[in-house]
Amino acid sequence: MGQKIQVMAEELAGRIAAGEVVERPASIVKELVENAIDAGATEIVVDLEKGGKKSIRVTDNGCGIEREQVEIAFQRNATSKIYEFEDIYRIRSFGFRGEALYSIASISEVEMYTKIAGAVTGSRIVVENGIIKEISDAGCPQGTSLRISRIFAATPVRMKFLKADSTELGHCIDAVVRCALANPTIKVSVNVNKKSVLAVPRTGSYAERISLVLGDHVERETVSVEHPGTAMELIGFVSRPRFTLSNGRGMMFYVNGRYVRDSLLHNAIMSAYRRLIEPRRYPSAIIFLDLPAGEVDINVHPTKREVRFKNPSMVFEFITHAIANTLSVLTSDKKSHDPSSFYELPGAGEGNVVKGDGEKDRRYTIAAGPDKKMFTERHAAEKHVLFRSAPLLGEINGESGKESYFSSLHYIGRVSGTYLLFTAPDAIVVIDQHAAHERILFEKLRRQLMEAGMESQRLLLPELLTLSPALYAPLIDHLQILNELGFEVEPYGPHTVIVKSIPTLFSHLPISIIMPDIIDELVKSGKSMQIEALRDTIAALLACRGAVKAGESLTEAEIAGLCRDLDDAPYSTNCPHGRPVFIIMNNAELERLFKR
Repeated sequence: MGQKIQVMAEELAGRIAAGEVVERPASIVKELVENAIDAGATEIVVDLEKGGKKSIRVTDNGCGIEREQVEIAFQRNATSKIYEFEDIYRIRSFGFRGEALYSIASISEVEMYTKIAGAVTGSRIVVENGIIKEISDAGCPQGTSLRISRIFAATPVRMKFLKADSTELGHCIDAVVRCALANPTIKVSVNVNKKSVLAVPRTGSYAERISLVLGDHVERETVSVEHPGTAMELIGFVSRPRFTLSNGRGMMFYVNGRYVRDSLLHNAIMSAYRRLIEPRRYPSAIIFLDLPAGEVDINVHPTKREVRFKNPSMVFEFITHAIANTLSVLTSDKKSHDPSSFYELPGAGEGNVVKGDGEKDRRYTIAAGPDKKMFTERHAAEKHVLFRSAPLLGEINGESGKESYFSSLHYIGRVSGTYLLFTAPDAIVVIDQHAAHERILFEKLRRQLMEAGMESQRLLLPELLTLSPALYAPLIDHLQILNELGFEVEPYGPHTVIVKSIPTLFSHLPISIIMPDIIDELVKSGKSMQIEALRDTIAALLACRGAVKAGESLTEAEIAGLCRDLDDAPYSTNCPHGRPVFIIMNNAELERLFKR
């Protein structure tokens, strides 16, 4: 208690405050790109070195800053948006707190060139760790260019908490992508170590921008949502129920043009998809919600990532209703209930011209989904056969004694289109069709990988897959592992790969649907994971995606085949993710339930 209370020095306070705004290089990229958008830029270029850890440069052709305003821009609480407290609730732009440039300059070296329209010369300013070192006239084009280097030089302990260059690069690109999606009329480019990794031209619509930034497979698998209202308006794109992801990163929310993370918006979307997608799966959704500035508080977080709604229940119901109405139109289509259409991709079989890096233009017929053509036509005849009568597997790890238990059961019907009911002597057996088939496929995959590697099948017509930069980079890093898993994948132009072979067992699944999940698993697992464990992880993922889904109709012959295969599969009590495959209720349990 003997310590005296004192006011922190301005430099120390600035470095501490900077930590709230600048968490990593991506934070700097986000703030500078948003400033460029506020400045009216129609073109933004981002240059990164070592994932943004060495240097970041953001250049725009916006309005620029007047000479007498240049020094003021780096002072704490400097802003052109707030003149009185009530202005906070009328803000429609991005930057307004007056913290970004001040915070960035507090923990790095900043060199800025800027020039306003009509001026003869521009200005140059250099700031090191919050101290202005130089201000001078300079020749430069209209707009602003900021180069940030020696990041966290004044707070080296923060540098130790940064991740690998590739990880920080991914966060930087994600920050640019979020801004690019919401501003289709702005040309956006990203260069990494002087090599272009993202070049998005101006587009006339959100749909075009989504296709260019996130990949054409996302645009193909989403439908537009438009829901005008008197108090708020929603436009956006949501994925068809057949297209899901293993995590919620495919959901992006914008409130009045600003990207936010909000649990209410997340829950509203998941509520709209209730009973339409599998448990622990997530849709892709890009939602733009527009409402009066006074109905939302954007000043609840230093980085403005979170918001607070004045009437949260109204917002929740509005979003859920808008998306549920759109999905109801899709699911009311008779074709959508046909299992064979679950993996069908629009445009399958259409001719497309694609260009390679330095190669002659090639014409491919892009084939995907159930109609994918192979060199070996045997699979085409079997593509609708879900199960095989022959045993899939022998004994593994010495498990034995099951003989033909499941095959001996008497099938009596289904519940909820998912649970298969059987009678046995003095018992009722309930099998989860998805969990059962998932275990069967997993063991087959696992054995193939252990013994001879994954059997693959070459595509007669190679398939092109355009990915977002955030997915493309890790895919390239894991090409060798993908080859071991039965995929033959090669780079083919910016953000595009060409798929020449795929695992035979999953040749009926569209690459554009399963590849994002595979990449996500590879990234989560990391290169340090043992290859055997990584193979099991991917095998479990592929088994889940390839297994018959809840709600899909099976013939009695297919159900019999499922039981035979389950008899031959080891560890048939649980699926690879730990969920039970079956439950048994014997007479004693039934009598207890009926209080007999």
